[in-house]
Amino acid sequence: MSEITLLDVIENLKISYNLTPYQKKQCDSFFSVIHPGDFIYPGHLKSKLVIDIKTAYLFMEDLKKAGFVRNIYEVYCMKCGRSKGIFLDTLTDFNENYTCDFCNSALSVSEDIIVLYKVLHI
Repeated sequence: MSEITLLDVIENLKISYNLTPYQKKQCDSFFSVIHPGDFIYPGHLKSKLVIDIKTAYLFMEDLKKAGFVRNIYEVYCMKCGRSKGIFLDTLTDFNENYTCDFCNSALSVSEDIIVLYKVLHI
């Protein structure tokens, strides 16, 4: 029995999410350059596929359930819109003493985190 690949799962998701021909083409283009270790931002997927952000997160959660990606958390200042450049495996790794390197604002785990996904295998 052959192993199910990321592209197999993507094909099923394109059908499940009833993507248009344009969205399917964009989806193929987006995932054709993905490699293990890459980060996928749902906002980027949203823009490429012309879908809403909720659908982008649901799409990525389906890939997570299939075992192709896992959650990762980026420390991101929502006040000035810049990344601290720190990526966390779990929210418990957040240091309550983090401050923004650009605007010097105190950062909080409840407000200054972006959920993204790390590709495990394809």
